[in-house]
Amino acid sequence: MTGRIELELEFLRRLLGSGEDGEAGVAVFPDAWPGDFPLRWPDLPGTRLWGSVRSAATRWTFSYGNRQQPPVARQLTRWRVCLDVAAPQPQVMETLRAEFTRQGWQAGQMWQQAFVEHAQTTWNAVHAAAARLLTLQTRGADAGALTQVWLTVEDQQEEVIGHWLGQRPHPHFENFDQAPLPTLSAPPGWQVVPQGGSGGVDRSESALLIPPEGQTLDLGALLASFKPQLAAQSWTVLPIDQQNAENSARLALQTPQGFGALGLDRAGEALSAKLVHMTFELPEAYAVSMYTLTST
Repeated sequence: MTGRIELELEFLRRLLGSGEDGEAGVAVFPDAWPGDFPLRWPDLPGTRLWGSVRSAATRWTFSYGNRQQPPVARQLTRWRVCLDVAAPQPQVMETLRAEFTRQGWQAGQMWQQAFVEHAQTTWNAVHAAAARLLTLQTRGADAGALTQVWLTVEDQQEEVIGHWLGQRPHPHFENFDQAPLPTLSAPPGWQVVPQGGSGGVDRSESALLIPPEGQTLDLGALLASFKPQLAAQSWTVLPIDQQNAENSARLALQTPQGFGALGLDRAGEALSAKLVHMTFELPEAYAVSMYTLTST
């Protein structure tokens, strides 16, 4: 369904303005770019700009015992833009990643994600010199001939930028990557919804795996698709009873640092997946960080 409706601008400002800060407020630009958008969009044929929004960015506060980061003096801004590109999603994602990399953005990831979708639909990047984060999201539409694009650029504190670049300057995070997790790509068409996890010398991650509409859930087939991926990352399946059943499947694994386990359980029309890594020894300064991820 297409068309236009009339709305009061103040309604949009209030709807989009949670976290309004100082003089930033919220500015809405239908069919236009913000004048100060800090990113150069490449000349892609078949691009349609739906509009953009400029608002205040979220300020994060990190507190460790008696230490708390100093307040940020500068105004933090977030820009969001919605576009369509008349090209297949993988082509658009590859083109935009290459273009933004040339503009000085580098891939960043605050938490390594173990379960990922077959075709990359989200790319997070950092511009360290400008202290900004970029989130590029894409989705195929119109039988694959069209790609919907969402761009979010936001100012951030130096400490947040450091986390996105893998820097763990505080004791609460210093051992987060002690037990690394492999990356497991779901079969084509499957959706991955992160559910949360823990980090440290014993690490875990959970996700909800949603099959394409109309496809029958086959735990054995999914497990079989994960086995070679695990082997390629030096996670070896142990020759013991894997406790597989109609509604659940388990793998016990040996890793270069210790032992791992992969579990799949039916959860309605989806599968609940959990990956665990346990290392042999605890370091002297043992720390574990818990986090929760949500998806909308």
